[in-house]
Amino acid sequence: MPSELVPLPHWLSTSQAAEHLGVHPNTIRRWADSGKLSAMITPGGHRRFALEDLQAFEWRQRQESHSELGSNWTHHALTITRSEIATTSDASWLRAYDDVARKEQRDLGRRLLGLILRYVSGDSSDQQVLEEVMSIGHQHAKTARRIGLSLAEAMQASLFFRDRVIETAFGLSAGDPIPGGNHGPLFGRLTKLLNVYQLAVLDEFEPQP
Repeated sequence: MPSELVPLPHWLSTSQAAEHLGVHPNTIRRWADSGKLSAMITPGGHRRFALEDLQAFEWRQRQESHSELGSNWTHHALTITRSEIATTSDASWLRAYDDVARKEQRDLGRRLLGLILRYVSGDSSDQQVLEEVMSIGHQHAKTARRIGLSLAEAMQASLFFRDRVIETAFGLSAGDPIPGGNHGPLFGRLTKLLNVYQLAVLDEFEPQP
């Protein structure tokens, strides 16, 4: 029985590779010389780039960019939150948090911001992210109940955090913190996720049967 044929790679010239990636040919040469981008050298000394390698390179670049973007966005959202907390020290819900509770909420906040970024970017299953967000909402509420907050105070705290997230997401900082230029669908996905979070907080305070 004949062996299965393996398709040959589709080779592109330096100028074609540059056009594919949207960069200058000199950038392609520099990446190839540094080993950042794989290239084949023809007997005549010309570089040739496999289309599959270019696609893989493009994917890695997007992932690295997305990771950096997510880190910067999360950091900015937390910075805004801390700054606002410093000027909101008279809030009864804030005074109730001890050091342990604050650390718990900060850790949960970082997790929630990461999930928000994944959700609005469409990088993972909607249902999976929403279930994790619901779990975080319940954990937030359990901490609030443990330190003696009322339902109204717990909702004030969640609304405070919600406002900081929306401020950050819609570009009160420089640039476009969350990928996606069309802010209509973005706002819909963001509010859906934050509603799940707040309903989980509310549910945790409901009397158990």
